[in-house]
Amino acid sequence: MRVLLAEDDLGLQHIYGRILRDAGCDVVITGDGAEAFQLLQTEVFGVALIDVLLPNMNGLELLEYVLSAEHLSATQPILMSANRSYEVQVRQYPRARFLAKPFQLTQLRDMVSVLV
Repeated sequence: MRVLLAEDDLGLQHIYGRILRDAGCDVVITGDGAEAFQLLQTEVFGVALIDVLLPNMNGLELLEYVLSAEHLSATQPILMSANRSYEVQVRQYPRARFLAKPFQLTQLRDMVSVLV
């Protein structure tokens, strides 16, 4: 499964990317919201794992796009943030999931493994 990982922390990019690859995913990584938007416009992903606070375009804007784009109708959006107040916003969308940072790496692995 192809996974878009949009995370601006380089250390977390490495850790999350490794977990996803170990789960059998083909991972495309970006640290910029605008670049993530461009990727979402032109490619199809099974999962979009998106940090809420990204430079140039935030994760909530990306979530809106994923949910509205016809070619991404099968994409599972998962948003991440240390700010739990974003969870309320994300949960308004039945298709979206939320991971509160910091989370156990097994949580990420298990969530994605169900989708693979």
